[in-house]
Amino acid sequence: MKGKVQHNEHGVNVLVSTETSNNRHHSHLNFPVECEVLTDEQVEEAYRKEFGSPSIKDMKDKLKTVDGFAVSNCTDQKELNYQSLVSFKKF
Repeated sequence: MKGKVQHNEHGVNVLVSTETSNNRHHSHLNFPVECEVLTDEQVEEAYRKEFGSPSIKDMKDKLKTVDGFAVSNCTDQKELNYQSLVSFKKF
């Protein structure tokens, strides 16, 4: 899905809106991305690749600060919820 991500002052990448989400967030700090919602298994695999091996919560907290991952601050009618972890590619 296409969306917009913003890197906040806490070092967290935040998905602030998607084409189908209920959020419309406009800021000069946003950048366009192509993203997908990750399953817990994909989060674990991505975390282990980046850092090693702890809990899902620890993995999500750490990954949301890495370029290419963001925590969702919006929802849609399908699988996207607040605090979902998504992977993204800038375009």
